[in-house]
Amino acid sequence: MFQLLHATRRRQRGDLPIIGWTEPHEYLYYRKTLRQSQSILILLVLIWLAAGLFSNNWLAILVVIITGVPLLIKQFQFFKALRHTFRFDFELDAKLLYFILDNNLNDDTVFSYIKEKNELIIRVLKNNDLSEIAKIENLDKGLVALVGLPLIQKDIRQQYVDFSFMLNTPKRLTINSTTQPEFTNDMKIDLGYGFNYDPITDPHILVAGSSGSGKSIFISTIILEFMKRRSDIYICDPKNSDLGMLSHYLGDHVAVTSPQIAKVTRLVVEEMEQRYEYMSENFKYGSNFVDHKFKSVWLVFDEMGAFSATGTDKQSKEVLQQVMANIKQIILKGRQAGVFVLIAAQQMNANMLGGTELRDNLGLRLALGSNSSEGYRMVFGSHVPETLPNTSQKGSGLIYLESSGKEQAQYYESPYVDMKTFNFIDELIKYQIAQKDDLGVLK
Repeated sequence: MFQLLHATRRRQRGDLPIIGWTEPHEYLYYRKTLRQSQSILILLVLIWLAAGLFSNNWLAILVVIITGVPLLIKQFQFFKALRHTFRFDFELDAKLLYFILDNNLNDDTVFSYIKEKNELIIRVLKNNDLSEIAKIENLDKGLVALVGLPLIQKDIRQQYVDFSFMLNTPKRLTINSTTQPEFTNDMKIDLGYGFNYDPITDPHILVAGSSGSGKSIFISTIILEFMKRRSDIYICDPKNSDLGMLSHYLGDHVAVTSPQIAKVTRLVVEEMEQRYEYMSENFKYGSNFVDHKFKSVWLVFDEMGAFSATGTDKQSKEVLQQVMANIKQIILKGRQAGVFVLIAAQQMNANMLGGTELRDNLGLRLALGSNSSEGYRMVFGSHVPETLPNTSQKGSGLIYLESSGKEQAQYYESPYVDMKTFNFIDELIKYQIAQKDDLGVLK
């Protein structure tokens, strides 16, 4: 009994549980231990009552009735609460202990776990047995069945393997029309499904998704988020599709032909260089564009794959090289100046950004819709999860945030937009007018 209470106190102090057949596992018998302790307490109370009642002393009889009867009643509530506490505290311990037997793991196999934020992390320590290590590294399906939770990621280290599970399913963000534009100075963008994006810590965005994946809707919603932050927005759309049509509202900030795209990317680079010149003249150690009161600048480049294929002759190849050189400068230098790029494509390939080096500098990467293992690798590199989730739901896919601390891309559902009731152009115009006339609400 005292061992159980001591183990509970250790967990309340934050000590991690150590689970294995070679470790103390008295919690397996907590029901029997509680029944024995309760029986002993009831017997002692009955002896106390009997001794008082047969004492022929009215004062003693009164004392034992006043103390003994309430104690007899209260002990039922006390042990019921203890059973609930121990069941809650040690249920997973018992499951993991029998999991060792059911999966024919060595008797010296040791598990531990921690619950933090919205995650359950189960850690399995490795030993020197190579066949055992192989088993441990492939416990995914068994642990998913054991805990009944979706696996977020598996992190294989030299000494242990961590299996991370999602405790509660995040909510998908729903985008609704606004009666009045809402501006904000907070650079963090709520992407929904438990993810927040901050371009200061994770500069630049990559979005991959085929037709019908929800890529265009995601780009439209994030453009509105840029407008909420009064960003200067430039758009390149070599296919002259939906985003290209925004030239009716954003004017020459929208480029569709190769010469226009070259000009727009050059203007963005020039803005970046001018900002660095200003910040150098007004030097503040550790400062960035926010400290110098600059607005963020976003270059949204859709259909990068289509543009990459335009270099068919000498002149078009020169334009392509110029544009890619400009984008490279923005990716490598833009963060401190507040100049960012969002690159979108139906399918990524190794040569689209001149190799994987630039891709790895994109802090937020998304792949929406179904994709092949190779397609995911082109987007996420080494961060592709071993077990790919079901992404049949429109707008779902995988997401990777550089600063999240996660080793693997995670399942994600992009914001839901009911296109029957939501009009992107109307919202865009609202923000344009409000920004021009200094209207709207600051949040």
